[in-house]
Amino acid sequence: MELLHINKIAVKNKLILLEGFWGAGKSTISYTLRKQTGVYFIPEPVRPGYLKSQSKISQWYIQQHGKRIRVALHKLQQTRKSVVCERSLLSTAAFEYATHGSLTETMKRLTRDLCNNKQIVVIYVKPTPALINRAIFRLKDDTVLQSIHKNRNFIFNYDDFFLKVLPVQFSTEVHTIMTNIRSLESLREKIYEVSAAGVVVYNRKVVILYDEKYNHYVLPQGHRKENEILRSAARREVIEETGYVDLEYAKKLYSYQYHFPRGRQTVYKKIHVYLFNLKSEKRKRQVLENHEAYESRLVSMKAAVKILHWDQDKIVIRKAQEEIKRASIR
Repeated sequence: MELLHINKIAVKNKLILLEGFWGAGKSTISYTLRKQTGVYFIPEPVRPGYLKSQSKISQWYIQQHGKRIRVALHKLQQTRKSVVCERSLLSTAAFEYATHGSLTETMKRLTRDLCNNKQIVVIYVKPTPALINRAIFRLKDDTVLQSIHKNRNFIFNYDDFFLKVLPVQFSTEVHTIMTNIRSLESLREKIYEVSAAGVVVYNRKVVILYDEKYNHYVLPQGHRKENEILRSAARREVIEETGYVDLEYAKKLYSYQYHFPRGRQTVYKKIHVYLFNLKSEKRKRQVLENHEAYESRLVSMKAAVKILHWDQDKIVIRKAQEEIKRASIR
């Protein structure tokens, strides 16, 4: 189903339930609908961190989705515009079905009550396997991850709920839109960012960062500030993230670009990498942002190539090795 057809549904004064697997592109599609048709939007609820047990999480979502549907129906009557709900009770039902392969009697009743409302239209965003794999890699919800890893049929069952269970057991028409990485990128706003990174060498060893948040190793890097020279940005980021201050600039090593989704945007980021020599192990306290949790380590370049998480970081280290070899020959 094309987005154009969804636009036609959106102008018919309906309550649109936008459903789909994590990372399928629901936020991107809902944002595009709002821009193109002016529908009223109700975002998905954000679960509080103190909820741990699956039963309490499920009950909380059921309550929140019930409130959102009531708000949505009121807005529908009040504004005479279509309303889009990103996720609904159907998400909770799909999770239950994906986990256990069936629905409890309570969930069947709640699902039937929701589907009996003829003002409701269900749109299922079905992603490609590549999108699903990317979404799982980026998922931070331990409850969901555990369910996916415990049940090898989880993704198949989740898909089955919307494509077979809802139409057959609950006589609900489900409109499906297929998404892939390219189609979503074409809908997202394009943002261009520039960052600087530092390769810091000391006695044939290199400074890397252990990212405690993601449990992997990276090189120090960050955004260039307004009117900041890239080389200076790299130096500042190294000092802030590693604490090492006795730096001597050597040369620019490399630059590369990659892109990634961020909410309703596709971010195109260019990284400029600079080589520094560390003259001593003099350090000061790290200056980290709220989302950062780094521990700096000095390791051999051979070890760095093995344990760094990103392939581009590995390439950068190899280029640093080549430069050091050339310098020693000269």
